[in-house]
Amino acid sequence: KQWYQRRVRGITDDDFPRSKAFAFLNDIMQRFQRQYGGSAATALPYAMDSDFTKVLQNQVRYYVENPESSSVTKVQSEIDDLKQIMVKNIENFCTGHYRMTP
Repeated sequence: KQWYQRRVRGITDDDFPRSKAFAFLNDIMQRFQRQYGGSAATALPYAMDSDFTKVLQNQVRYYVENPESSSVTKVQSEIDDLKQIMVKNIENFCTGHYRMTP
């Protein structure tokens, strides 16, 4: 599990679905990576707060107020998980760590 998946229990209350919280965190992670890419690794602490705060506010509002966000983001999360598994399997196959059986 990702670090944020282990921590989500402490940031939501019992009325907010865990799957929706995971979808929110995954969405934020993807948006952050798209916006900043590798530059985040060398940035000063809080250097991106002013730019990314608006994104966080908008996404929090969307996930709290939009009932459809659960189903759409759940499907997207499942697709992302499947994609990661497929990439790993292809890499293992190409490096010889995995063999297909007839």
